[in-house]
Amino acid sequence: MWRRPLKTIITLMNRGTTRTGGPAIESDAKRMAPIPVSRSRSLLPFLDFGYRRRMPVDRWLEQCRLPSYLHEDPDSCIATAARWKCVSLMARESDTDDLGLRIAHDSVLDIMGPRVLSGVVREPTLLSGIEAYARLIRGESSGTIVWPSLQETTLHFHLKKAFEPGTPGFRQTEWQGLMLMVTMIRLFAGREWQPDLMSMRSSRAIPSLAAELLPDTRFESGRPSAFLSFPRTLLSTGLSDYGDEVKKSLPSAPDGPSDAVPTVEFEASLQQILRAYLPEGYPPLSKAAEIAGMSRRTLQRRLGENGHTYSTLVARTRFDAAVDLLTKTGATSLEVAMATGYEDPSHFARAFKRIAGCTPREYRSRQAA
Repeated sequence: MWRRPLKTIITLMNRGTTRTGGPAIESDAKRMAPIPVSRSRSLLPFLDFGYRRRMPVDRWLEQCRLPSYLHEDPDSCIATAARWKCVSLMARESDTDDLGLRIAHDSVLDIMGPRVLSGVVREPTLLSGIEAYARLIRGESSGTIVWPSLQETTLHFHLKKAFEPGTPGFRQTEWQGLMLMVTMIRLFAGREWQPDLMSMRSSRAIPSLAAELLPDTRFESGRPSAFLSFPRTLLSTGLSDYGDEVKKSLPSAPDGPSDAVPTVEFEASLQQILRAYLPEGYPPLSKAAEIAGMSRRTLQRRLGENGHTYSTLVARTRFDAAVDLLTKTGATSLEVAMATGYEDPSHFARAFKRIAGCTPREYRSRQAA
């Protein structure tokens, strides 16, 4: 059994997960709806919470069929449903009903990530910051949609999640999403800013921690939509001292994926998720079917309807990951083979040549030239 390659290799392999696949899986046939995808960074503070309390985090990851090395690359893609399930397990087994709110308050900047933060703090006003956030946040979670709506004297900043209330993890991740929006506004309105109203779709009672953190905010639960409400007069506000402090702490050119939404196609979203599992070996069909929320037979049939097979989809996923490693790192052929799920470098070389028409070494030389 081989060991995982270095953290740097895995991290660079998973960058570029915004690509939507190559010729082997492109088709004009009818596409299925994409699988909601999230960046690993949104789950990491929850895992750290569990580790600090000596809780069975590894068991939760295995139970939710999540990769075991998520900390090594916060930009890797995971299935949103699996993330929600893991958060739900953690809240239940730790008996922490306000877990989503607590984690969001303590780690909000880490969850938001440098690329979203950098894009927002470059904007001149809160209004343009909201517009930038609405675009950028979908690159962190493809099923999350935020948008503003103007009322007579106020603005409602709306949040729509990937799944409906009642889905395990909905309550915790709704708190997380709303607190990220609060922090985004605070970059312009100041560190102590609070919304006038926070409306939530979750029907559970508002935790006491919410009143401690936002004492001037009125809360409503069990509502048709989730949103923050505040005066329209704030929209012309420029970056606050808090926002300027955050801006100075960010790298000038943050690493990570592009600003684009991860994907708009079913096969591509499945590729993005499977890519995170490659260092653990060939991802079995049963795991892919569970990620897609369907039986193995149904997944095979639906891929076949678009002229694809599961094996060709995995082959293309491995190839794309290998190309990124060969062109962006100095990883050896052995490291690339292990990072893409091959135990034998010769097997990797033959599989690569079937798609590229040349060996990995020749491919790297041509790209360098």
